[in-house]
Amino acid sequence: MDWIDIGLYISYVMVIATTGVAILGGLIYTLRNIKDSIMGFAGITALALIFIISWAFSTGEVSFTLKETFDASTIKLIDGGLYTFYILLALAVLAVLYSNVTSLINRN
Repeated sequence: MDWIDIGLYISYVMVIATTGVAILGGLIYTLRNIKDSIMGFAGITALALIFIISWAFSTGEVSFTLKETFDASTIKLIDGGLYTFYILLALAVLAVLYSNVTSLINRN
């Protein structure tokens, strides 16, 4: 074992430790300030609801080329993720358009 291996192992431990501290700090802040975190909870709930609706609308049909690699439940999960992406992309584009139109209207 040379110095590079030791340095890599130390960096792995440091990354894991800082990730744990960051998650723990976020949880402590959230639990201490529940009223400030309501909008965050609403956003997470909205994202989960969009994914559940997208997953429910996905078919899970497997093409012939993917039958050996993926089963129907995996394809349904991937379809749900893609539909969620499409919905969120459309919402982002609509938000940008709305922001631009309202800024043009408020200028005059």
